[in-house]
Amino acid sequence: MNELFAIFEKNARRAPSTVAGYSRAWKAFTDHLARAKIKRPEEIKDAHVIAWQRELIASGLNPSTVRLKLAQASAVFTFLMKFGTIRRRPNPFSAAEPIRRGARKVKYLTPSEAKRLLDAAKAHSRDIYLFCLLCCYLGLRRCEALSLRWDQFDWDEKKVYIAGVKTESSAAYLPFEHFAEELAPYRRVAGYVVAPESAGGTIRWNYRSQFKTVAKKAGVIATPHTLRHTAATILIDRGVPLAEVSRFLRHSDLGTTQIYADIRGVTCKSIAAAFRLNTERD
Repeated sequence: MNELFAIFEKNARRAPSTVAGYSRAWKAFTDHLARAKIKRPEEIKDAHVIAWQRELIASGLNPSTVRLKLAQASAVFTFLMKFGTIRRRPNPFSAAEPIRRGARKVKYLTPSEAKRLLDAAKAHSRDIYLFCLLCCYLGLRRCEALSLRWDQFDWDEKKVYIAGVKTESSAAYLPFEHFAEELAPYRRVAGYVVAPESAGGTIRWNYRSQFKTVAKKAGVIATPHTLRHTAATILIDRGVPLAEVSRFLRHSDLGTTQIYADIRGVTCKSIAAAFRLNTERD
């Protein structure tokens, strides 16, 4: 069944890191099918998916990892059905047994912690400060922050184009009016926003040591992705509707955003108004 995944890989238009995860899940599933002597996708039955699921659980994987592998293999199967490569209907992964979902702990900073981190970063160096600003105020992934260039900013409209790194849907224009004042002193006509003097390539600039230093000075435990979580939780806490937060973070589905909070009963507020880190609401 390896040739089926090659079709998915060629046509699905997913980021290489995403494809790698899907590949591992698909291989684990097809290895299970091989042991059951299943050679064609049309022979796959609901029972084979359930048996694989139980095999994963019995191997000691935690529930979230089992759910992830099932979801990844299911996504490949769904794509191949829509692509016309597999004619079996419906998707057998719909028969997977429910797995009790434990509470997912999302690591994020409170507004006062985020402000301390930004203050420490500003005092440390230009590049780590801009890196933290982008991750916190735009909710960027680290590679998005590192690849951002000044010519992607529209200063008249106060919006910036984010190319995205995961899927086509992760590309979008985002508002930056809420931190334009902080950004303006560092403005340039062109070049990278963060570490413009560094060379190109996959890893342009080693942010890790500087980030660890400023996090320690600020007295917080965080990674750059913690700042993306922080952006989400601040927006939701300040009353921005979940759908708007989802668009801002460029999530492919609303369910991904749902993990950050239960937003029942909130009222709409603007992104700019929500990002007032000096107004404490821990």
